[in-house]
Formats: sequence, C-alpha cells, structure tokens
Amino acid sequence: SLHFETIRLVASSVETFKELSFPNQLIVTPASREDIILALLDYHYSHGQLKEPDYGLILTGFHPPSQTIIEKLRKADIPT
Repeated sequence: SLHFETIRLVASSVETFKELSFPNQLIVTPASREDIILALLDYHYSHGQLKEPDYGLILTGFHPPSQTIIEKLRKADIPT
C-alpha cells in the first residue's frame, strides 16, 4: 500500500512548488490550481512515469478541474 511521509498543502506559486521535492508526499491543493496539477504531471513524466507513483493528490474546492486535466490525471494513474 502507498504510504506518505509528508502531507503538503500547496497554496504557493508554481515556481515554489517546483523547487521542492515530491517523493512520498501527499499533495493537497485546490482543484482550480491547474498550474500545480500540471507541474505534478510534468514531474511524473520527467521521472520515467513511475509504475507506482510515490506521491498522491487531493483536490479541494467546489469546482472540479477541467475535463482535460481529469483525463491527464487518469492517464498518469496518479492517486487522486
């Protein structure tokens, strides 16, 4: 089973988000922060599309991400 060492609430800029490492993190961010979601997807694909990602994503808020983002997350198989 997947276990996270840290839980990270992301309310920062995407630049700050990219500077910090992702392994073993559960990332919590508003669903409207598509810049953060895309940065996580970029990380996923730049690290060889890990067979079982060691990070997860919780999206918050009342408005879901765009259908394009939802499809990208499903394709990447990132725990969401």
